Amino acid sequence: ISRYGNIDFYTQNKLKDSFCYHTDIVYPTKLREQIKGKEIQHDRGTDGISFWLWTGTQYEFTQDKELTDYMLGAAERANRELLWLKEESNSFDIVSSPPSWAPQDSQCIQVVKSKDKIKRIYCFDTATGLLSALGNDNEYRLETDWRQVGNIKLPFRLSHYLNGLVAYEVQLERAEIDEVIPNSQFIKPDSPQLSC
Repeated sequence: ISRYGNIDFYTQNKLKDSFCYHTDIVYPTKLREQIKGKEIQHDRGTDGISFWLWTGTQYEFTQDKELTDYMLGAAERANRELLWLKEESNSFDIVSSPPSWAPQDSQCIQVVKSKDKIKRIYCFDTATGLLSALGNDNEYRLETDWRQVGNIKLPFRLSHYLNGLVAYEVQLERAEIDEVIPNSQFIKPDSPQLSC
């Protein structure tokens, strides 16, 4: 899966910076995430064996466990959050009404006992059955503008909130499924690459 678009970062609900956004994922182990503007903000990836990132002056390999676990998890999930509900908990309760941060035309479930101690709420649009929001009162994400891409639907707009304030928004321009992504995309680059 390849996703192309823009990401806007906010401070106190005011637009701070805008960048191009591009991710490539080959399930289950390859990942490349790029956020770039006049300078590289983030560029990191893995071929499933080695892990690397842009450090501000050059590309370097990393063994940081938190980062390598994140990269492997992102590649394995590959936009399939719903398949991971079972990984999070074995028990959910139906929420009588959506939380204030979720769309009101949603039906929601809440984790009863979470494996990572965070009780997330998952909300689904009652008309389409698609995921519309997930998170908790402190941190949540809204997923909208679902579009057909190949045989699946993907949200083309993601809005991420921290403590009730928008932290960032991703607006995809296009997404590709089952296109061949060259293996070179997941190998540590030798020199800076400013294009997404």
